[in-house]
Amino acid sequence: MSAGHTRLDIKTLGSLKLLQALLNIVERLNAEGERVDAFGADAEPGDLTTQNSALATLFVNNEFRIADAHDAGGVLRGLETLGFDTAALNQGYGRALDHVFDGVINAFSHLNTELVELLNR
Repeated sequence: MSAGHTRLDIKTLGSLKLLQALLNIVERLNAEGERVDAFGADAEPGDLTTQNSALATLFVNNEFRIADAHDAGGVLRGLETLGFDTAALNQGYGRALDHVFDGVINAFSHLNTELVELLNR
């Protein structure tokens, strides 16, 4: 995926950041009513750096993965960012995982909807 951006601009982005950039680009093209052939034209710097709230849960899910091997502090902050009441963790992490997994499903569903909209135009 270059989408009009230089290889240098995208080479340091990890998988989640690349997925976020893809969604940012596709959402922008859909908002402007562009066709798929406009994918590689008129690159905007914000495509690569703007946080997309539709994918926030994917980043929290990644924090869970990292916290499994390290410190859980980032996970708690991430859950709070997603609106999860961390006091409920006294009953275990089951509800938190359900909350995150539901968000992951919603994130991929949103990405799919945006891609289908662009491809069908």
